[in-house]
Amino acid sequence: MKYTEKVYIDEVTRKARGSLQWFVEPRSELNDASHPISQNNQLEVFTCGEKGFASIAADIDKAASSIDLCCWGFDPAMELVRTEGLWPRGTTFGDLLIAAGERGVRVRLLVWLHPELTAASIAAGMLNPRNLPGWTHDNDFFSRLVFRQEVKEINAQRMLAAHRDAYLKKAKGTKPGASGIPLPDRIAIAEKVRAEYCCRWFRAARGVDGRFKNIFVAYRQADMKSVKASLASEGGLDMTEYGGMVAVGSHHQKSILIDYAHEGGAKAVGYVMGLNSVTDYWDTDEHKIEDHRRERGGEREAKECVLPLAVDENKGPAAKPPAPQGDTGFASYKPYRDYACRLQGGAALIAVHKNFASAWFRATVPEDHESRQFIRKEMESEEVPSALLRPPKPGDTAIQIVRTQPEEQDKTIQELYFQATDAVTNTGGYIYVENQYFQYEAWTQRLLAKRKAQSALWKSGMGKAGKTLEDMPLLHVFIVAPAAERGQMVPRTYDALAVVGQHGRMTGQNKLIEDANTKAKLEGKSLPSVVKHANGIAKPTAAILEGHGLRVVASMLQVSGSCIDPNGRRRMKYREIYIHSKLLLINDSFFTLGSANLNVRSMAGDSELNLGTNDRGQATRLRKSIWHRISGGNIDGEEGSRRGLQVAFDKWVQQADDNRNRRVRGKPMQGFILPIEDSRSSTIRLG
Repeated sequence: MKYTEKVYIDEVTRKARGSLQWFVEPRSELNDASHPISQNNQLEVFTCGEKGFASIAADIDKAASSIDLCCWGFDPAMELVRTEGLWPRGTTFGDLLIAAGERGVRVRLLVWLHPELTAASIAAGMLNPRNLPGWTHDNDFFSRLVFRQEVKEINAQRMLAAHRDAYLKKAKGTKPGASGIPLPDRIAIAEKVRAEYCCRWFRAARGVDGRFKNIFVAYRQADMKSVKASLASEGGLDMTEYGGMVAVGSHHQKSILIDYAHEGGAKAVGYVMGLNSVTDYWDTDEHKIEDHRRERGGEREAKECVLPLAVDENKGPAAKPPAPQGDTGFASYKPYRDYACRLQGGAALIAVHKNFASAWFRATVPEDHESRQFIRKEMESEEVPSALLRPPKPGDTAIQIVRTQPEEQDKTIQELYFQATDAVTNTGGYIYVENQYFQYEAWTQRLLAKRKAQSALWKSGMGKAGKTLEDMPLLHVFIVAPAAERGQMVPRTYDALAVVGQHGRMTGQNKLIEDANTKAKLEGKSLPSVVKHANGIAKPTAAILEGHGLRVVASMLQVSGSCIDPNGRRRMKYREIYIHSKLLLINDSFFTLGSANLNVRSMAGDSELNLGTNDRGQATRLRKSIWHRISGGNIDGEEGSRRGLQVAFDKWVQQADDNRNRRVRGKPMQGFILPIEDSRSSTIRLG
């Protein structure tokens, strides 16, 4: 949604000055607006879980009145701040909330729980995801047999000590204390106690047995009718995709709100983030190839493999990838990359609260539940915490909270993405996209169409203005995404990249399309719908894109490190950095962060929560720190000038290719940047 504005031209200078519209401004003025643009916020952005979770832990520890958590998943046993060693390596999330409840803080935890479906679906890993350990999976057998939990005994350190003592009483020839337990047994005990802790925590929090003081848990499920209505305007979905989005719609929002109404909101803080409250998502921004503060590796790490590519650095990728023989046997979970935004003392927290409150009422909470009654009073009150309405002051940040919320037919995240993209295609500069799922073809199609239209306007008027094509401002697009999570997601990733000419190294899908077209031509066979659709994409070359003033590079991230292989030999190993991020950053002028991925599911099917801001200082610092970190200090874009961006783009492309060649030769990479590539293929599309 856009405003139409009049811009007046100075009669003397024959020049005019206007301002770009980044926010979805009309949405901030509708009656009972859920998307106000507030100017009085303090914003801090954290990269990766180490810093983000540490900040959350500190704020929970200081909470005096209320904690409202809205989660895709919740792991009571995860340590937000952790050291080396076995679990628990610090205070668990569950124990932090127990302590808050004991000192009188009201804790409400809202989680997504997919309804139980078929055992076959669960076994296939497609439904009922492992997002609530102790509830959806890893249900400790002993704990489920206990009729009533002793709530006061649910404490990670005390439970671990009790199990170790029991072990020592039975064992012979061991020394007193944990050090007398052999390491394999200490690991087994820690894993068993962790599972028992999660099970007992959720049983108590849900009131199945004894109940924690002041902790309330509610769960929510997607409403199929609402999801269908929200998806109605999204074109090009296959029946498998559409059916999956409707049947397995999720609530994907991640927010935390602390002391919202306490002392008139004077100490209110909140988080809007991509980080899941699950232990996998803890990592440092160093992304070490091995870090024992991440969880211990299990079956999935044993199968993890990064193939050494069989290529000559001057001849490009080989036609067939080598047989699996790559890097396996990592001891810790793979590196994860994501962001969290901390908000303090501003009106953006009102929108975060309103989103939580409306979701809590739709969730599975009994009508007479005391936490439901409390939030009803909050919602029915016409007053909001007065401190959150204070006038803006120097250093504050303008923020708009946007959502995907099918139950309310709210798709303002999509509107914000389109609005911001339209703005930058008119001006040139840069777009930086770092996203877990780069699969939204509608966005790349819009980006290209708007840029082509702008370049046509430039060409039509450049003669009168005394300009040439060389004067046309370039738009540099940096795409950072992981390899598709599943093989069935390859086609959607391929299509989105192909629109902007970045599909070349998706060798598997390219070959599938080529073979299908050849077979259809020779044998008169009909084409799979996936191939038909890909055939309809123009797939512009770099030269064609530059004719429109557009330069695009697509990358993935990996880390290299010297490790001991299974044969006891030291060699260079390579490992994926899993990008869970949901960041759109534009021209040091605007960014949006939160839970929304760049795919149809996040733009229309699942509930999501993002913030958008036009804070130039925050945007500039974010761009410089990200580029500097992932390039190993080689790239930061200087001050974002036209020349600085051109140099950064050229360095980026060169470094990605250099790192690919280094990996082939078994050499350490500089930074993390590699060209995005994939040898898999599929005729099934999942977005």
